Amino acid sequence: MIQRALHFARRHGLVPTCRRIWVALQRLPAAGQLVVYGCDLTGGIMRTPVNLTVERRLSMESLGEDRQWLAGQWVPHLVLERLSERFSAGATLWLGRVEGTLVAYGWTLQGTAIRPHYMPLLPGDVHLFDFQVVPGFRGRGLNGELVMQILEHLHATSAKRAWIECAPWNQSQIRSLSKTPFRPSGVVRAFTVFGVTMAMWGRSLQPPLQKEVCAPTWGPT
Repeated sequence: MIQRALHFARRHGLVPTCRRIWVALQRLPAAGQLVVYGCDLTGGIMRTPVNLTVERRLSMESLGEDRQWLAGQWVPHLVLERLSERFSAGATLWLGRVEGTLVAYGWTLQGTAIRPHYMPLLPGDVHLFDFQVVPGFRGRGLNGELVMQILEHLHATSAKRAWIECAPWNQSQIRSLSKTPFRPSGVVRAFTVFGVTMAMWGRSLQPPLQKEVCAPTWGPT
């Protein structure tokens, strides 16, 4: 966390860093709390307008020049460590471009999760995590577009269900997910003690696995 704060301060200055710290302090009561969303992939996924070109990357070698771009989005050596860790675990990185410019990315991993999850994941389950849209391109619906194109691809494979989560204060992500087939499953607060993750479920929400049928139109890149 200290490295992240220092990196942010170097890039954005003292005043924005103080504002960010203040916002983080306000969010402390919800620390560790997440809203978990699920999606049934067996019935088809509705198609959305294509404003984004989506590409898959399965290894460090496949990143090319994008590797340096990704490293520049955060603390470089930590980014490279995470990239290596996730590719080694079999995760897929999805890159979203607008007119050739890389503006968004997110990860998927099937049958398991990089970190302990809040429920057992089956072989047909896919976990979506760590989605980002770069500043300057936010507010255009690109996160939802990236998620939808990933769901289309997963529907065309052996995947049965998809899971994703977000913080309850992240209203932009909640609005984005509301425009996809994901439906809230519940609110969970997770704690990891001595390497063991414990999940405490809060209020129950609507069942997440609602089918939305439409023929997939995914085209591999």
